[in-house]
Amino acid sequence: LPNRHYLDILDQYDPKGEGEVYIYSESNSFESFDEFEERGYHLVLDGLLEDAWAGIMSSDVVITSRSSFSLIPAILSKGKVIYTPFWHRPLAHWDIVDDAISEKSDQATVEVLPDQCPPWHHAMDWESLPTNV
Repeated sequence: LPNRHYLDILDQYDPKGEGEVYIYSESNSFESFDEFEERGYHLVLDGLLEDAWAGIMSSDVVITSRSSFSLIPAILSKGKVIYTPFWHRPLAHWDIVDDAISEKSDQATVEVLPDQCPPWHHAMDWESLPTNV
């Protein structure tokens, strides 16, 4: 999901920017983390899984991505969870990201896909495939 997805959610839930925000991610990203740094958010990049999950589980508020990486610690979290819809269902007491934010994020994702995820048939080395299968 694009950074704007999380920034829009943070703007909705913390409009005055008073919360202490931690971003758990990998440094290899199709977007820079500059906007998060400019807001004074803490970046935790390329850390250990157990450290990230411990941080997420102990947070007062968790914003999930569309991944099991954030879903698992969110399930175990005692804090408020803001769930971004994907194929795993949310728990009944979780907040769901507004449709407008999700739709905006979906559109932004579709726009960057051609540059970030080349079609598999272009990336595949067809000549190395076995011919007797």
